[in-house]
Amino acid sequence: MLTNSELKKNARQTLRGHWQRAIKLTIVPVILTLLSAAYKYSNVSWLHTNLAAREWYTLFNVTELVMAFGIIYTLLDWVRNTDIINQSLPGRIFGLSVNTVLALTVQLAFMSFVVSIGMLIIIPGIIFILMFSQSVYIYKDQHETDPKMGAWEGVINSVSLSESMMVGHKWEFFKLNLSFLGWLLLSVATLGIGFIWLAPYYQLTMAGYYDALAAENRALIAQHA
Repeated sequence: MLTNSELKKNARQTLRGHWQRAIKLTIVPVILTLLSAAYKYSNVSWLHTNLAAREWYTLFNVTELVMAFGIIYTLLDWVRNTDIINQSLPGRIFGLSVNTVLALTVQLAFMSFVVSIGMLIIIPGIIFILMFSQSVYIYKDQHETDPKMGAWEGVINSVSLSESMMVGHKWEFFKLNLSFLGWLLLSVATLGIGFIWLAPYYQLTMAGYYDALAAENRALIAQHA
């Protein structure tokens, strides 16, 4: 398994010469997230009572969710094949089927429910987050291996496999995320501008982590196929 420093170095090397394309890939969800946050935490009362503003807020969240799945999968493909970034980005971002988006949404809802229960006691909540952190990536690989796998079966398998794969790796993954704290604080200090560069760097590092973890757990993955 690669060290966290090596994973981040690999991400930077992948981005070298491709920052512009990477930013184009991730910038729309960044903007939507900032707009949603501005709406949610705004003290302007009419924004929260205006029907049109609430509808736009909902639309932003849905669009951000759909794009996030496509971006996550595109970045994972980029880690595995550097030529991917030169392909049509809109086609890759919005290329997921409706069933896949719905299944991943259900999966995230389930994990959020489990995590929210765990957050009643903070430490278990963090453990749950780390435990299920790889499930979205696993869902992609499971369905590429077996396209006929049912959506619900894919959700169950990916959550279960993520739990198994993260045994002995939760602390290192926690430290990997914690290593981006400085970037996060800088991005907040620049009123969100820093997220333009942080988003592709962070997400590509996370994709690289999963790819390395999957390579280490080929036998375990085969058992769930």
